[in-house]
Parts: sequence; C-alpha cells; structure tokens
Amino acid sequence: MTSFELMKDAKETRKAFGRHAIWPYLVFLFLTAAVNAIAVGLLPLADIARGMEVTLSPAQNIFKVLYTIFNAVFVPLMLFGVYRVYLVFARMQRPAFSVLFDGFFNFIRVWILFFLKTMMIGIGLMVFIIPGIFFFYSTAMTNFIFSDDEDMQPWTAISKSFRLMNGNRFRLFKLQLSFIGWFLLVIATLGLALIYVGPYYMTALAKFYDEIKREEEKRLAVKG
Repeated sequence: MTSFELMKDAKETRKAFGRHAIWPYLVFLFLTAAVNAIAVGLLPLADIARGMEVTLSPAQNIFKVLYTIFNAVFVPLMLFGVYRVYLVFARMQRPAFSVLFDGFFNFIRVWILFFLKTMMIGIGLMVFIIPGIFFFYSTAMTNFIFSDDEDMQPWTAISKSFRLMNGNRFRLFKLQLSFIGWFLLVIATLGLALIYVGPYYMTALAKFYDEIKREEEKRLAVKG
C-alpha cells in the first residue's frame, strides 16, 4: 500500500469503531496531562530546567521523585498499551479496555524494551544526528512486534524490528510526512486535535506494521 492508501484504510477503520477508537488514546492523554499539570502547579519546573538552585519543601521533594518515576516507568508502560490497542483496532477487532494496561502485566520486559530502544536512539543522537535517526526508524516497530509475542526477549524484538525495517525506513518516513498537515493542526489547536489525530496516526502505523510483516513472511516463504 502507498502512504495515502494506508491513511485511507486507517481512517475507515477509525470510523468503523467510532468513539471506541478514541477512548483509549483519550485516557492516555488525560492521565499524562493530569500528572504534568499537577507537576507544573507543585514544582518550579521552569527554574529546574534552567539549572537554577531551587529549595524544595519535603512534600515537593516527594512529589518530584514520584513525578520522575511516573515519566520513567508509567508513561512507557502506558505507551506500550496504546500500541497494542491500535494494533488490535487495525486488525478490525475491538480490544478490551484493559488492553491499554497490558504493559503493567509484563512490566520488566516492556520496560527493558523501552530502555534499550531509548538508549540506542539517545547514543546515536549524541554521537551524530544521523545514527540517532537511523536507530529511531530501525526500532520503530518494536512495540508492535512485542505485542504479537510477549514471550520474545526485548533484544530479539529490536533485532526483528531492524530486519522488518530494512528497506522500509523511507516508507515509514513518507507515511509520517503524509501526516504533516495533521501534525500542524495539533500544534495550531494547542494539542486538542490530538484526540482525533492520535488514534488516526496510531492506526495507520499499526497497518504499516502489518503490511511490512506480511511482506517479510512472503519473502521467507519464497526462500523456504
């Protein structure tokens, strides 16, 4: 499929499930936005970001620790659930609401997967921007791959993503480029449009994964 065909297919899928395709992403946005809003109210985040010396109360110190844990642990686990939910939608099935929290039931492997992926991209960006971009696209399918087989070791999922994305990195870039108008709309609406654009994009991304996965299976069948 071309990028626009994937977008059209994703749009039809989102329409088929109506509000049910929006709720999981909305819950994810609400939880992350709520905690960040509380953090802005309780912590001098701007001063901390500028490296200024800030004296925090005992309560603020406790919340700072909890906030750090939230971003380092809770968000990656929730994000894994988002990937899994929209993979199910992309396959024309309606997932149970609990699927959004599946990452918490395989906490260690999901977090290791996130850590390895983040480290690879981060080191690549520090060394030079291009390796970071290469690793970003090479590991883009890891959450979908792990969603299909949670017994898989995290490093195996990353290796499989590298294999799947071989020759498909630019295809993914073109798909993302096709969403540029929608991403600009999100910025223009101060994030409000993300309620619609988020599920739309995630469904298209899941369909892209299924597309390249089928192509890989066909190649292996021919070789076999």
